[in-house]
Amino acid sequence: MAAALTALLAVATFGVVVFYQVGGEHGAGVVEDVAPALTALIAAAIAGFTGWRSVGRRRLAWSLVGASAFSWGLGAAVTATYELALNRTPPVPSIADVAYLLAYPLAVAGVMSLPTAPSRTSTRGRALVDAGIIASALLFIAWSFGLGSVYRASTASSVAVWVSNAQPVGDIVVLSVLILATLRGIPQRRGRLVLWLAGFAANAFSDVAFAILSTSGSATPRADLFEIGWVAGYALIALAAFWPLPAGGQAAEERLAGLSQVAVPLVSLVVVAVTTLAEAATGRRMDPLIAFPGAALGILLTASQLLTHRDSLVLLTKSRRTEAQLREQSSLLNQVVGHAPAGLARVSRDLRVIDANPRLCALFQAPTPVIVGSGLSDYIPEADIAKVFGSIPALSNDIETIEAAGEITRASGGKVWVQWSATPVRNSRGWIEYYIAMFEDITSEHEAEAAALANLASLERLSKLKSEFVTMVSHEFRTALTGIQGYSEVMRDDTVTPDEVKEFAGDINSDAVRLSKMITEMLDLDRMEAGRMKLNLGQVDINSLLGDAAARARVSSSKHIITVLLGSGMPALVGDSDRLFQVITNLMTNAIKYSPNGGEIVLSSSLDGGNVKVGVRDHGPGIPAEFIDRLFGRYERYEGNAKNQVIGTGLGLAIARQIVEMHKGRIWVESKLGDGSEFLFTIPLSS
Repeated sequence: MAAALTALLAVATFGVVVFYQVGGEHGAGVVEDVAPALTALIAAAIAGFTGWRSVGRRRLAWSLVGASAFSWGLGAAVTATYELALNRTPPVPSIADVAYLLAYPLAVAGVMSLPTAPSRTSTRGRALVDAGIIASALLFIAWSFGLGSVYRASTASSVAVWVSNAQPVGDIVVLSVLILATLRGIPQRRGRLVLWLAGFAANAFSDVAFAILSTSGSATPRADLFEIGWVAGYALIALAAFWPLPAGGQAAEERLAGLSQVAVPLVSLVVVAVTTLAEAATGRRMDPLIAFPGAALGILLTASQLLTHRDSLVLLTKSRRTEAQLREQSSLLNQVVGHAPAGLARVSRDLRVIDANPRLCALFQAPTPVIVGSGLSDYIPEADIAKVFGSIPALSNDIETIEAAGEITRASGGKVWVQWSATPVRNSRGWIEYYIAMFEDITSEHEAEAAALANLASLERLSKLKSEFVTMVSHEFRTALTGIQGYSEVMRDDTVTPDEVKEFAGDINSDAVRLSKMITEMLDLDRMEAGRMKLNLGQVDINSLLGDAAARARVSSSKHIITVLLGSGMPALVGDSDRLFQVITNLMTNAIKYSPNGGEIVLSSSLDGGNVKVGVRDHGPGIPAEFIDRLFGRYERYEGNAKNQVIGTGLGLAIARQIVEMHKGRIWVESKLGDGSEFLFTIPLSS
């Protein structure tokens, strides 16, 4: 803003001094001679500094424009030296004229070097032809309405006339190129070009006025006011350096030709045609020299048509090549998507499937017409959809992918576990156009993970049971050994009667038998689970085994009523009588153990198809339903309220299950909490 105000004040001061002859004719003359040269040299310095700070084509453009201003300022300085120091006008031609004329090709080269100017060869040729058409048209019009009459009426030498008219012609060329560059300019960066255009237009105003005055010989002191165009022009060119650039202002960009860029050369041709018609209508004689810009227009128009045709052929070739490449890429992309190992879908913003690949159809178990148009909620739970798509912002410039895993419902109604993700595809403004969803079947991985977790839980439970078993066995062993040690110490240290010795010996024997039984049970179970236990098969009378077991139970427990319900006519079965008796004994022992208050225990046998069915029923506390499935496992023992009162290793039922299964039979329990339990097993008649 400060630079603009300074430039405006300087131009206004120049106009006032020259128009009102402030300081007299000599003082105003000094200002009139020095101000244009000084303004041009200041503009050259500012443009050169701007070029030094710029990069690429912008540096070259500013450097050339600065060189143009310097050349013109040098010519103006020579002219001022002649008029102030030598008190005469410079000869024509002179070194000042050379400097003036050199400024125009430098300015044209500077404008053509702008980043907004075309960079490809074909586009650059088109721009030069269009600039030539505009320049020829402007020259045609200017010659018809002013320059031609001035040239014909001039009394100066031919060289002076041509030199004077060469500057307006140079201005026309510079303005033509600048008009096209401004039209091609990016709107955010067009301010500098507009200032350049205004500056060179102001220079052109003064050049035309100077040409008319110098060739007509009608110059007056007040006519020097026309030099204000040079002062204002180079001030505007200098101010262009202060015009702010947007972020990334150093980036060059190739732009397509717009309608205005194409229309300007054509409009100039229309104006030439109108000018020619006006000349013919008024009966004015056409100047022979006007044939030169007219011929140039014809040649350039022909060149323009040839370039248009060539560009059309090039564009057609590129279009066909691009179309073929696009088809090839589309085919390749379709093959990749079609053979992708994961299910892929394009999903609209309202979460409906737009496209689906074959893998997704197989995963959802539905044909493409069924899937396309359906909503994701037909397959995926609403909660999962809300979780994934609710995490994606509607407006963003980032590429984010949200993943989830869960169970989906196929079109057939089946369930499958998938790992799926959603990625938004956004437009240039950051708004979502659609989503890319990818689905991968992870059912096997999920099942393996679930099995691993279950195995881990089972191992943890087994480890816990094992620890409890070791604690329990240690307790049982210590209890038995304590009894043996105590009785033996009494027999050793105290005086006891023979009857007491027998009683103590019986207790010691019971504890030893219990220890032996626990060790035998552990060894038997290990051999059975390892497959090292063999059965001694033979004919077995199951009723006889039940009778023997009942007799032993009556001896060992006087609190219980042992009832035996034997099936009549029971055939003999094939099995190991000792092991089957062990099963019955274990079941009887448990029945007695878990009903310490007495009660009835019922042993039964019956035929069940081709099997012998044996049952042992007690009236104990019963077993909870959630514990029944675990009852026959290793180390499992239901203690209920009798915890720490039940003696044993907890291996009896596990051993019973192993023996029954070795006989190809089955063992189970039927129980109701608070109403006792009945353990049953079946053995095939022919094992």
